[in-house]
Amino acid sequence: MNGIEGFWGCLKEHLLKHHGVSKYNLIYYVKEQEFRFNNRHLSTEEFVLKLISVLLNFSSRNA
Repeated sequence: MNGIEGFWGCLKEHLLKHHGVSKYNLIYYVKEQEFRFNNRHLSTEEFVLKLISVLLNFSSRNA
């Protein structure tokens, strides 16, 4: 239970910085925050390498 509460707390704080978002784009903000939350244990370098890996895999699947 604490994990989901922590996630929603992080998401709400992130969305406050943007002064809210449209319903259409909300899923993209949620997915971004999900990725950040699930990889918060990584160092900055590891995080960037994982992000690049995910983006490259995504672009190769959609090509």
